[in-house]
Formats: sequence, C-alpha cells, structure tokens
Amino acid sequence: MDDAGSTILLHNGGLRSLTTTAVVLSQTRASRVHLLHLRTTKPSAARRLEYMRRQAQHFDIRHVCVLDLPPIPVGPDPVTHLKNDDAALNEPHALLIAVSCAIGQQVGRIVWPCQFNADFDRCARATEQTVLVQSLAQLEHHDTPAIETPLLELSDRQLIELAAHLQVPWDTAWSCLLGGEQPCRVCDGCRNRQAAFKSAAISDSPAPIAAQSSP
Repeated sequence: MDDAGSTILLHNGGLRSLTTTAVVLSQTRASRVHLLHLRTTKPSAARRLEYMRRQAQHFDIRHVCVLDLPPIPVGPDPVTHLKNDDAALNEPHALLIAVSCAIGQQVGRIVWPCQFNADFDRCARATEQTVLVQSLAQLEHHDTPAIETPLLELSDRQLIELAAHLQVPWDTAWSCLLGGEQPCRVCDGCRNRQAAFKSAAISDSPAPIAAQSSP
C-alpha cells in the first residue's frame, strides 16, 4: 500500500514528542500519522512507553509501532547510562530504524523531535546525522523518506511556549529519568523541565495521572 502522504513520528512519550505531535497534527490528519516508539533498557522505559500511549490516545492516533532499541554498551557506570551519554550512537541507530520502517511501509516523511536548548553544536551534529542516514538509505533506495526536525533550534523556553500555544496536555508527557510512580523532581530530566516552565513563565500541570496497564 502506498502511504507516501503519511508521517512516521519518532516518539518517546516526553515533552518534545508531545509538542512535535501537536505540530504534525496541525498539518495533517491523525489517520496519516504513525508513532514509532523505540523501547530502551533505561529506568524510565516503561513510563516512556505508557506516556507515549497516553499521547496517542489523546490525539486519537491509532497507528502505533513499538520496537526494541538494542542497547549500546556504555560501561558499568549506571550514572553514564542514566544520563544517556550514548546518544551520539543511539540517535543515528534510531533514525536508521525509522527509515527502514518508512521504506517498508512506503511512508514519505519521518519527523524526529530532537531539540537541544539552542546548543548549536548539538544541532549541527543532529543535522549531520540526518544527512548521513539519508545518504546511507539512498545507496539502496533512491526514493528515501525525508527526515524533518521541526524543533531542532528551539530553546527550552521556546519549546514550552510553542507547546502552550498548541494547548498540549502537559500531564501526558513524562520527563523523569527514573520510572517511579511519580516524577522524582530531582533528576536532570525533572530539573530541566522545571527550569523550562519557569523560564517561559508558564505553569506545569499537576502530577501525572495514575498508571494504567498497557494494552
């Protein structure tokens, strides 16, 4: 089936994914959007999957694919693993998986919700990764999907302002690096979220809704 007018959105259940989903749905129908969630071995993995499903339900997106992202060895230090310092390797790996899915389903566009708080060195690296992945795909397939990064150069404040403009439901996004019943409020993910809302002078929602069993 030719689905060239559809979009695959890499989605991890966080604020960037939430905002990007709202951006994409301002351009196309939910029936044309496919969420691709790559499950990791990180402590927040179960929560990320749960909140991805919550966002899919909120936006009435019914095309959801969950795949395991094979872990990349980063050594015995759990703090290194928690901080996702292996992102430089995981990011192109995730993009290659997305491209493979898009080619297999004949989907014409991939949206990657990357955003680095206006760190232009990391933005440049992400752009290089995108070009590299597309070049690799073109070695085997001439008609490769486009990879878009609509949030790439935004600061954290601009991300929250955009999300507020789009009226996203904050409590469907998980930012904590841990997987507890509630966000820990002290990890880097929680602190960065708090700082972003404070910078934008926008109030975050109350604590996330209680957990439910995944279907």
